[in-house]
Amino acid sequence: MAFTNQFKSLAAVLKHYQIHYKKDDFEIIKTATLNESVRQDIFFTLKEVAYNVSEAAICENLIYPVLKEA
Repeated sequence: MAFTNQFKSLAAVLKHYQIHYKKDDFEIIKTATLNESVRQDIFFTLKEVAYNVSEAAICENLIYPVLKEA
């Protein structure tokens, strides 16, 4: 699955996700709680799975579980 080029600049991403950018740091204003089972699954992935071997592996093992929960 290809990623779209929906965002043409950092400013567009910041505006869309309502993120406030500081020169030395990112600050996310909106927060949410993560289900404990999803949290444990991510901790397991970080410890036991080769999640960082490709962009697809990162998406499937880290990003997708969070998006699914949201």
